[in-house]
Amino acid sequence: MPEDILSYKKKELQKTSEGYKHAIEEQIKEGYRTTERVGKVVLITGAILLGGYTILKLISGGKKKKTKIQLASRLFNQETIPVQESSLSQPIKEQIVLFLVSIAIKKLKNFFEEAESKNESKDLS
Repeated sequence: MPEDILSYKKKELQKTSEGYKHAIEEQIKEGYRTTERVGKVVLITGAILLGGYTILKLISGGKKKKTKIQLASRLFNQETIPVQESSLSQPIKEQIVLFLVSIAIKKLKNFFEEAESKNESKDLS
C-alpha cells in the first residue's frame, strides 16, 4: 500500500511539474514575442527619425559650404560678403518638413494598428 501512495504522489508531482514547465515556456514565448514587437517598433521609429533627419539636412543644406565669394576673398585677403538665404525659402522648408513628418506619423500609426490586430488574432487562436 505505501508503494501505491508513493507512486500516486509521484505521478501528481510529475503532473504539477509539467504544468509549471508549460507555464514557464508560455511566459518565455510571450516575453520573446513582446521583445520582438518592441524591437520592430524601435527599428521602424529609428528609421523614420533617421529619414526625417536626412531629409531635413538635405533641405536645409546640411553643412555650411564656402561660397566662391568667400574663397576668392581669402585669396585676395578681403572681407567676405555674407550670403543670405531668401526669406521665402525658410517657411517653404518648414512646410515640407512638417508634411514629411505627418506622413511618417501616419505610417507609424498604421504599423502599430496592424501589429496590434495581428497580436489580437494570434491571442484568439
